[in-house]
Amino acid sequence: MKKRYSILFAILSVAIWLPIYAINIPSTHLVSPTWLAKNMYNKLLVIVDTRRADEYNAGHIPDAVSIPVNSMMENRNGIPSYVASPDKIIKLFRQKGISNNSYIVFYSGNGRATSFVASTREFWTAWYYGLSNLAVLRGGFNRWKAEKRAISKVPIMLKHGNFTIKEMRLNTIATLPYVDYAVTTKKVQLLDSREPAHFFGRDNDPRLAKHGHILGAKELFIGNFSKKVGSYYEIGNESYIKTIFKKAGFNFDKPIITYCNTGYYGSGSWFVIRFVLNYGQTALYDGSMVEYSKMPNRSVIK
Repeated sequence: MKKRYSILFAILSVAIWLPIYAINIPSTHLVSPTWLAKNMYNKLLVIVDTRRADEYNAGHIPDAVSIPVNSMMENRNGIPSYVASPDKIIKLFRQKGISNNSYIVFYSGNGRATSFVASTREFWTAWYYGLSNLAVLRGGFNRWKAEKRAISKVPIMLKHGNFTIKEMRLNTIATLPYVDYAVTTKKVQLLDSREPAHFFGRDNDPRLAKHGHILGAKELFIGNFSKKVGSYYEIGNESYIKTIFKKAGFNFDKPIITYCNTGYYGSGSWFVIRFVLNYGQTALYDGSMVEYSKMPNRSVIK
């Protein structure tokens, strides 16, 4: 009898610990719904829904936690898009069950060509604060639904994480002085991720003090990186993205700063450059045009 209980205990121990294992994240940091379904019950995995809270409540991927994208941003001096402070990120990540050994998959709705930028903005923030085991769900929630996978409306029981900041990837963020350096020296390329109307100053966005683009920037709309597949959009592969960059006149012998109005679209450009194209010399200007247009003695070109 004692031997039987010992065997049963051993079996239960294996069952309890089996879901904890290292996960292989692709070099592009893009994963498919099949990949997620295979790994979603690993205790180290945290699935993050970046959509609005009401969208999350209407239905989400099972066991996903809700972190709307603006939760990782903060307003300082009237600029709404700065990366959130270390204290705020530590508190948020711990509340959502994130630890330093977590694997995190971010997903958006992906019903539009630009939807994926909510995921890339949160990915960029986590990467900036030192996490590496990160991925974006290719095709997002719309692809998950299109493949008729399980959807839940049940809020999950949050476990407390123990995230601490062990390093910060400061070269991931482009500060205003670095943007000034790019404008003055032309040794750094500037990528404007917005639509042509914004680039050429034909918009009426009230957040901007001046309309147009940074001197020397090239326009490459973030929506160009997505391909429509049925009811969802997904980021194209390396060959597809590389062709788009070549046509837009970018090269990969100089660093690239990405920007938009508030750092959403720019994060998508940063992501595809850094991981889909595997080019490390890129940084996001998170203040973007909302900040730049309000700065004195800076040229905004139409």
